[in-house]
Amino acid sequence: MVRNGSAEDKDDIRSWYIAGSYELTKRLSVGAYYSRYTITSTDNKLFDTSLPNAHDYDKVISAKIDIYRYWNVKVEGHFIDGYAFGPYPNGFYPQQNPTFVPNTNALVIKSGFNF
Repeated sequence: MVRNGSAEDKDDIRSWYIAGSYELTKRLSVGAYYSRYTITSTDNKLFDTSLPNAHDYDKVISAKIDIYRYWNVKVEGHFIDGYAFGPYPNGFYPQQNPTFVPNTNALVIKSGFNF
């Protein structure tokens, strides 16, 4: 993309994840995943992916309980390194997070219905 006759701006975004789960009992499953997201951008002057604003590494452990055949509850613990604030939002939005920190921990509880 050329802006005002300047050199072409380039974004290099790389991401991948690995996940696994194990059913301990008929109603209880445990799992974990790791996701990795990095960005470099000439437009936003992001060049060093070791900086927190240029990466997001999320380590997660989880447990899912089937309350009934059609209803489950899942608990996840997230341990996030970085926030990858670039031209593409990755879950950290400045309007809700006026100050970013290098590390974030989160406990997420969610429920789902199957029909």
